[in-house]
Amino acid sequence: MLGTLLARAERYRIEREVWAWWQAELTTMMSAPGSRPRRPHVSSRPLFEASTPGERVWPRYPRASTHLADHRSALELVGAGLLNPENRWQYLGEAA
Repeated sequence: MLGTLLARAERYRIEREVWAWWQAELTTMMSAPGSRPRRPHVSSRPLFEASTPGERVWPRYPRASTHLADHRSALELVGAGLLNPENRWQYLGEAA
């Protein structure tokens, strides 16, 4: 029973993070192009941690070949820990 509850808690944590990522993507898509936050380039890696806490900068949300949001890929990326800011190998969005 305890294993079931832990698995459910982990799934819920992943879904919450994907939901926050999708909400950030919607906010970016609905904002004026000049006021959109800059996103890291696919090849950039942070050299040092930001000393000031602030709003999280999300990479581009994964897209299918039809340019629609790919929620399944987002769940896999979050589940693998690739959006964790402390992870060495981070997903930074599509190159193009």
